[in-house]
Amino acid sequence: MEQIYGKTVLITGAGGFIGYYLVLTFLARNDFYNNNIKLLAFVRNRERAEKKFGVLLERDDIELVVADVTNKIECERADFIIHAASQASNIQFETDPVGTINANLSGTSNILDFALESKSESVLVVSSLKVYGVFS
Repeated sequence: MEQIYGKTVLITGAGGFIGYYLVLTFLARNDFYNNNIKLLAFVRNRERAEKKFGVLLERDDIELVVADVTNKIECERADFIIHAASQASNIQFETDPVGTINANLSGTSNILDFALESKSESVLVVSSLKVYGVFS
């Protein structure tokens, strides 16, 4: 993990289940191992994120980026990107399958474009079984 010491990590979907715990994990690394990692917590909704993260947002090693991955990504350069943003709930997929797929595809495309522009070292795309829909 020395390769991320002092680097900037962008985590999309930071307000979601997986993204939130990834943020907490990196903050813990900073606390216990003094990794000096700067986190860009990419969220869609500032109010919900402020409630969820609370006093953690007072830290110097985390910054909220309020935007939608379906739009061009415009934020500080990131050395590493963890893309955990997705419309992956069964309800969204059942009510708007085309919209869900488009959002996931355009979001991933925008993140990869940003990674190229940002000259990021690495991109990790996180997913779950829910992206495959309901099996019958």
